[in-house]
Amino acid sequence: MSGILLGVEGTRKTVLLIVALSSFVIPFITSAVNIALPAIGRELKLSALLLSWVATSYLLSVAVFLLPLGRVGDILGRRRIFLLGMIIFTIASTSIFWVQSIFPLLFLRVLQGVGSAMVFATGIAILISVYPERRRGEVIGLIIGATYTALALGPGLGGILIHHLGWRSIFIISLPFGLAIILPTLLFLQPEPKIKRDRFDLIGAIFYGIGLFLIIYGFSVIKEGYGLPLLLVGLLFLLFFILQERRTRTPILDFGLLLTNRLFTLSNLTALIMYSATFATSFLLSLYLQFLRGLSPQSAGFILLSRRAVQALFSPKAGSLSDRIEPRIIASVGMGITSIGLLLLNSLSQDSPLLMVIVALVILGIGFALFSSPNTSAIMGSIPAQNYGIAAAMNGTMRVIGQTISMGIATLIIASIMGNLQLRAQTGGLFLKSTKITIIVFLILSGAGLIASILRGRVR
Repeated sequence: MSGILLGVEGTRKTVLLIVALSSFVIPFITSAVNIALPAIGRELKLSALLLSWVATSYLLSVAVFLLPLGRVGDILGRRRIFLLGMIIFTIASTSIFWVQSIFPLLFLRVLQGVGSAMVFATGIAILISVYPERRRGEVIGLIIGATYTALALGPGLGGILIHHLGWRSIFIISLPFGLAIILPTLLFLQPEPKIKRDRFDLIGAIFYGIGLFLIIYGFSVIKEGYGLPLLLVGLLFLLFFILQERRTRTPILDFGLLLTNRLFTLSNLTALIMYSATFATSFLLSLYLQFLRGLSPQSAGFILLSRRAVQALFSPKAGSLSDRIEPRIIASVGMGITSIGLLLLNSLSQDSPLLMVIVALVILGIGFALFSSPNTSAIMGSIPAQNYGIAAAMNGTMRVIGQTISMGIATLIIASIMGNLQLRAQTGGLFLKSTKITIIVFLILSGAGLIASILRGRVR
């Protein structure tokens, strides 16, 4: 990868800016799309099911392609895959501006997911290849901070764009951002030199893609009759994937690494647990604030923004701190603080002060910020440089699967307790009971994650 391993500080800053911009624009558009869904549904006259696929198709595409494309980046060159991914994402996003029906929109959303997976699988890998190990946590923290800034700003700024310029405007803004990333990548990042290439395990990729798709989709509809069969078939395909990876000479995922590298394995496991234990809290609190407390969507959104803002503020500081203090310690403290935030959420009632909600969100934000950057630094620092792409992709995959598990747990518990009852003030007691049980499950997961985080071993 020496084509981009230049020690010049100016080159490092250029790479940092390129990766930071990509880590901002993709999450920004993704979070803004959620605000645009009602407007998209009205204009294209979509059913609730089809409208849900506008969001789901993108997430499934990212999840399915992340790990295989991480391996492709390690084989063919990360700069090439990053550049191609940014081009695909920009073209797909810009093309959505002209769609007039649902199926071209879904196709372009899948393409957006493929492009995003290429960028996510290679961006951090490129960045830490340029910077020395002593600054790894610092730059990872800056990138994660850019991501959380985008997630914090996306709903608000996206809403303004949609109100004044229509929902298509949130996609067309990818064009200037995309050019601001693509052109410097072409001009300043040299392609990696020609080296002996490994083969790509296409059969394994097919097994993996089908298996992960069925597992994620099956878990997301687990309350339906067909959810569990889909989940079981997906697990069967993942078993085929594992058997294929154990027999091939060029695996997508080296299971020997998972079995022998405790630091890498447990760091990824803690990431999976952390997202599983926290992601659905925003969903639960959004319903709590609007249906039980009577807040407007805008007011509820501003309260929920407090968590993202804290994460954006503290993530760079946590990353920099992990360069001086063992990342395992900081990440474990973050997991513990997150548990405190969950405990506070579990004590909410229908008349709890709104300040209590904000305090809980701030605590969750601090805990997640202290966890995320150091944990990512631990993952990237646990393996050789030639496997950075697969490590970044594995971390991203854990995030998507964890988010799906979190929503699946919340949805299943709410459906079990409330059944088909509509959520309104009169059924608030049942919803609150559902929320408390869900938070208890999240607390158990968080405790398991804390144990795994402590046991992972030292990074240095």
